[in-house]
Amino acid sequence: MLTDDRGIYRFGNLLPGDYLVAVSSPHTSRSAAPAASQMGRGGAPVSPASAGGLQIGDAIYSLARGSIVPPPVTNGRMMVYPTTFYPSALSPAEAGVITLAAGEEKAGVDIQVQPVATARVSGTLVGLDGPAASVLLRLRQNGFDSAPLDQDTITTVTDSGGAFAFPAVPYGQYSLRAIQTSRPRGPGATPTLLWIDAPVAVAADMDGLVATMRPGLSVIARQEFQGSAEPPQRSTGFVQLPFVLESADGDGSPAPIDGVRVTPGQITLEGLLPGRYFARVRNSPPGWMFKSAILNGVDVSETPFELTKDVPDLVLTFTDKWSGVGGTVHTAEGRVDPDAIVVIFPTNAEAWKNYGATPRRLKSGATGANGEFGISSVLPGDYFAVAIPEDQSDDWRDPGTLEALARVAATITIVEGEHKTIALQTKDLQR
Repeated sequence: MLTDDRGIYRFGNLLPGDYLVAVSSPHTSRSAAPAASQMGRGGAPVSPASAGGLQIGDAIYSLARGSIVPPPVTNGRMMVYPTTFYPSALSPAEAGVITLAAGEEKAGVDIQVQPVATARVSGTLVGLDGPAASVLLRLRQNGFDSAPLDQDTITTVTDSGGAFAFPAVPYGQYSLRAIQTSRPRGPGATPTLLWIDAPVAVAADMDGLVATMRPGLSVIARQEFQGSAEPPQRSTGFVQLPFVLESADGDGSPAPIDGVRVTPGQITLEGLLPGRYFARVRNSPPGWMFKSAILNGVDVSETPFELTKDVPDLVLTFTDKWSGVGGTVHTAEGRVDPDAIVVIFPTNAEAWKNYGATPRRLKSGATGANGEFGISSVLPGDYFAVAIPEDQSDDWRDPGTLEALARVAATITIVEGEHKTIALQTKDLQR
């Protein structure tokens, strides 16, 4: 959203909820012509070297459309307008939250921006075989992951010798991040993922940094089977049973990997990036239900873990004691309802958020022609269960919707190995 010539903005068609409003001034940098390297580091910006760009020392500072042009140098320091949250906060944690109800409009959400001093950060990016050329580098300010805005990341690209320069970085705490996939060598060679996520504290000019990229991480898992049934053959079980790491941030998509290595009884995912993940199994072996993914005593299929180093001991457990819920749904007039959706979700409201892309305790199932439904692989616990019209079910996982559903839902308890049968009446969703 761009402001008009008076600095006025307006967002329309917003859904009810809580919002942060911010002004950002995204910029990138790249190496300037060789002659520019003779300029002083603290020199004032000169005429634009390209459209939307300023030459600062040996780098070109490029302004994205909608960015605020930096003011003149003050006390030998380049000044820029940092990302600012309503009303004048420099981090999401300090921002004012705007709460919108259905049909509500709010005016006067004004943001005051002030220029801040910056420093230069430069150095060399190193890969497995020496300087890493033409790699996109990002400086991500700490605390901004809770309000991910890609345009707030300061970016640059290394030159042919792996050198990089961020000519104007506001003081603060940052993470220096990059990802590179190396070219395979020889027949049958696979690409190698390299990454860096290094802390950088910016309080003055920093030159000569050497940032070394690391190979992708690995996670090794083994399987355990609990019950009286004969476990599947361990030599083939994991071929039929790939597990995935779902990102706990962003869209929850599965983590990209370089490859999968299978040995009897275990599987290794290779070439992973650091991050917060859930470990989940999409397809259990026939006759078995996925029970848990234990790492350091925590079930990381429900609680995300931080991947910062290789994991050698993830344990995936399966049980032959299936649990689930099924039954019939009727309308208020007593007729079977073939067009309902039955949803179950935990009675603990803390489990209604931050559950990833495929939550294990928030499940749904459609009714058939005779009004019957069935939901399998339900973990033991206490749940709300409610049937709603199919045309009201699009956003049923939204915490606000779940709060409304909880007021009209039945409560059930599922124990291990139980398939509970219940009867429900379709409820109109009252928000």
